[in-house]
Amino acid sequence: MITKQLICAKCNSSFSRTDFPSRFKGGQDVYCSKRCAMIGAARKYRPTQEQVIANNNHVMVRVPDHPNRNRNNQVPYAHLVMELHLGRYLNIEEIVHHIDLNPLNNDLDNLQLMTLSEHVTLHNNLKERDTNGRFIRTN
Repeated sequence: MITKQLICAKCNSSFSRTDFPSRFKGGQDVYCSKRCAMIGAARKYRPTQEQVIANNNHVMVRVPDHPNRNRNNQVPYAHLVMELHLGRYLNIEEIVHHIDLNPLNNDLDNLQLMTLSEHVTLHNNLKERDTNGRFIRTN
């Protein structure tokens, strides 16, 4: 075990740490506290891709100053197309529906603006039901 004087990568304060030699590898940032480590890690996160396909197969675009962006500064591309057509930002109640059910097809002719309740009703009507009216699970 070694004791080593280190400087915090966030607040530049000096602190000492006792640990095994393998922990003090060069090139890694060290922090004096958990708080400094979390702030430092958050500042390092910079997505490099401008367009990505999210887990729900929707194309997401980085727009850091958009009011409806997610925590990764991303907005669905279909929302941007619809907002450009409407000339305004979408309200929180508005949903952009893909008419052909292909989330990668973001042509304006394929997009339809609707409320959340209309969207849920539309998709529920597309699902198959049994004789009792319950949804049939399709895997």
